[in-house]
Amino acid sequence: MKVIGNAVLRERQESRIDWHDIAPRKPMQFAVIEAFIGRL
Repeated sequence: MKVIGNAVLRERQESRIDWHDIAPRKPMQFAVIEAFIGRL
């Protein structure tokens, strides 16, 4: 898992994509993200 995480972080830095964490106690943010990923 750490190798995958490092690859994601490296790709994010190279492509200059903004990184946003899910806010604490906001489970709906995670649900929206999971629904989006499920449609891909």
